[in-house]
Amino acid sequence: MANQDSIATAPFPWRVVLAISVAALLIHVLTAPRYGYFRDEFYILACGRHIDWGYVDHAPLVGLIARLTTITLGTSLYALRFITGISAALKALLTALLARELGGNRFAVVLAAFSTLLIPVFLASDNQFSLNTWEPLFWLSTLLAILISLRTHRPKLLLWAGFFAGLGLENKHSTLFFLAALALAILLGPHRRLLRVPHLYLSAALAALIFLPNLLWQLAHNFPTLEFLQNVNATHKNVELPPAKFLVAQLMMLNPVNALLWLPGLYFLLRRAPFRFLGLTYLVLLIELMALHGKDYYLAPIYPLLLAAGAVFWSTRRWPFSVPAVLMLASIPVFPVVLPILPAEQLAPYMSKLGIAPDKTEVDHNGPLPQIFGDQFGWPELAAATAQVYATLPPDEQQRTAVYTANYGEAGALEFYSSSFKLPGILSAHNTYWYWGRDASPNTLILVNSERLIREGHCSSVTEGPDVGHPLAMGYEHFRIRVCHGLKQPLPSLWPKLKHWS
Repeated sequence: MANQDSIATAPFPWRVVLAISVAALLIHVLTAPRYGYFRDEFYILACGRHIDWGYVDHAPLVGLIARLTTITLGTSLYALRFITGISAALKALLTALLARELGGNRFAVVLAAFSTLLIPVFLASDNQFSLNTWEPLFWLSTLLAILISLRTHRPKLLLWAGFFAGLGLENKHSTLFFLAALALAILLGPHRRLLRVPHLYLSAALAALIFLPNLLWQLAHNFPTLEFLQNVNATHKNVELPPAKFLVAQLMMLNPVNALLWLPGLYFLLRRAPFRFLGLTYLVLLIELMALHGKDYYLAPIYPLLLAAGAVFWSTRRWPFSVPAVLMLASIPVFPVVLPILPAEQLAPYMSKLGIAPDKTEVDHNGPLPQIFGDQFGWPELAAATAQVYATLPPDEQQRTAVYTANYGEAGALEFYSSSFKLPGILSAHNTYWYWGRDASPNTLILVNSERLIREGHCSSVTEGPDVGHPLAMGYEHFRIRVCHGLKQPLPSLWPKLKHWS
């Protein structure tokens, strides 16, 4: 392998890497209108309308990004996929830069960038406007800043690591596990001398300062995110994989053939003392998430590091050009499983031919399509049906009516489509929507997938509405709309009991 310093200062193949980055962007823009909005996107757009320093189930940065996107580009699928496509492009660029910092030549740098276009979990996450879209960017930027600081012997650059780590915490709280793994890896590895560098602690202080507003919001609201996580664990909402199945899930979400790149990358990092702390970071994070029964994709943001290292590993072997060819040929058949390429009706038969079953990360994820696609269908139809029910109410009752939904997906979708369909106010006691609906006081509620008020006898009378449920939607989005007339108790007094954080 060539000297790291000489390669890191060698000309960077900007044109090729930027071409790959543009390709990453176009993948998501060109497929934007194929299916529909994902349920979480409606919720995030709602968070953008309610800018705050925190939300019950996630950190605040994505709400700000949603607000800025809405103001500048609007809320069309093209607008949202353009922003997530930018994230995909930046991921390719950062992976290429990591390969260079690991001592890679031009081939390694290009292969590293190209590899991000082939990983199913990245293609899927970058095709949705979510917290997962941005998480890898902050993790990779943190690692890149540390590597540049070590190579150039400029401790001040560690402050950039703290800056990106702080943004990562404001984007998704799981960054805490990444930072804990990184700290332990530095302690265990040959770079423990960093513990004597004052700038490391200044970097940590900067990250904490950036995270402080969300921490203060949590304190002011009695730590709702902790309550949310406790509820998730108590109800066993998520699929809890034993260690062996968790490892298999890592192979599957990356496409098993891509292990030809990232597993040698892990070997490369662990074998070379200057980079061993990076390999140890991955292993510690893997153990953390297996022990905590985290979702399999929680580990995804760190894999571009291993892809970059794998590209460097193969660049020193004979016939390195065979590697991208093999990876590309093996990845093409998987693209329709993670991107909206095929007509939706053809996806299930196509997956069956490949022997792929819809992935489940939560217990109640049942439907003909993977959840990433199933939760993109049925929302306009739900809004139309709800508006039809609302139109049947007498005018005087309409003035005292609101829609009450079971979850944030339905609430967000109905809010989004309220400009196209005549709908009253939208309420839900699910997660952060609970805060937004505390002051509402309707007397009639159109119940969307929610029968608790009926079961507990809070309605003076109930009328039946239409059955809804798109054939391709998830199983939990098939239900009957009902109307609760004449609440026996004012809704604000019921609201604390209706709180549903999970």
